[in-house]
Amino acid sequence: MAEAEATPARPRLYSYWRSSCSHRVRIALNLKGVEYEYKAVNLLKGEQSDPEFVKLNPMKFVPALVDDDEVIGDSYAIALASIEILAFVVPIWPTT
Repeated sequence: MAEAEATPARPRLYSYWRSSCSHRVRIALNLKGVEYEYKAVNLLKGEQSDPEFVKLNPMKFVPALVDDDEVIGDSYAIALASIEILAFVVPIWPTT
């Protein structure tokens, strides 16, 4: 009997809607066609200092992208990772 193929977990994006860096990452991921789970981190309420978030990103910055056991805590690095590391189908750059 063949084993059922496991569905890969979607990356989790810890973000705040008013953060320009988070906005940059959402644009890159959406252009790339990446399905991700959005996790709101309200900076005005100090949720970036929550112990669970600090375990993910000790710098307490948003955005933070969690893909399996890899955490990327910089918007530019996340945009690059969505191009080079994460295995997604739609190219972000033109191929002409």
